Amino acid sequence: MHLKSRKLISKAIIFILYSSLALRCYALDDTQAFCINEDLSQIEKDSLIYNTVINTYNSITKDIGTADNIWDANFIKQDPELMKAIEEYKVNKRGHAAKKLRLSGLNAAELHELLLKQGFEYQRKPLHILKNDKIFWLKDGATTADADHKNIVPIDIYIHKDGSIVKVKPFGVPDKQAKAPRREAHFSKAVLKNLPCDCVDRDCKYDISYKNEAFKVTELGYAVPKSPSAKAGLKLPYNNSAYLGKKLNYAIITTLANLSHIKLVTNCPSLENRFLQRNKIKINEQHTVN
Repeated sequence: MHLKSRKLISKAIIFILYSSLALRCYALDDTQAFCINEDLSQIEKDSLIYNTVINTYNSITKDIGTADNIWDANFIKQDPELMKAIEEYKVNKRGHAAKKLRLSGLNAAELHELLLKQGFEYQRKPLHILKNDKIFWLKDGATTADADHKNIVPIDIYIHKDGSIVKVKPFGVPDKQAKAPRREAHFSKAVLKNLPCDCVDRDCKYDISYKNEAFKVTELGYAVPKSPSAKAGLKLPYNNSAYLGKKLNYAIITTLANLSHIKLVTNCPSLENRFLQRNKIKINEQHTVN
């Protein structure tokens, strides 16, 4: 072997040894990173909340029953009918119509036309107030016990023979006291728990009550708890007795609520645009100063 070649090989070996040593030193130093052991700053607390929203959004795509999903696996195991509905949904045996529907960006009339074309049956009912199915909303924000009142606020319900259900509130909920969790016009997709037997080719009586909903379906077709609550199987991992823990759980709740209750297109200005319009001068002033 030529002397020049031996020198090149020696240099290469030395370089590899130094590189290896440098990597080992870096790895050792890396384990000594700064750890935040004291109280979090406000920015760090806000960052935790934002990350919780992102993680909640990502977790709905994970397999149901795994540690990374938002479902409480024990809750599902304790409800055989729910478990059956989820398993059948996974293999498109139940709720396939709801899974493949993409309804975001439609108004009530467009949604109605599309659902009828997809084989859904339609019925309109009076919209009752929260926790009382005998009192109904009127369009002026008042309430009534008269289900046939001419100014009643409706809820439109669409049922598919595969157990898919779409509930539409085309006028929203005119609750001037803002106690309703979602007042703007919106819709939700869901899958029913108990289905009538042997009635695919004939008229069937479906139980369309909230109690018979197995789970909600997001716009992209993911099965999620029917309510943003631990009582419906939502995993809320943080300590509610601590202020930050309560805020983090609330971030999960509101994220799920927005994913499973989708805004209808209406003639109303969006909440985001209204907020921006009200704060436009302040925003412009801030940009000018900065």
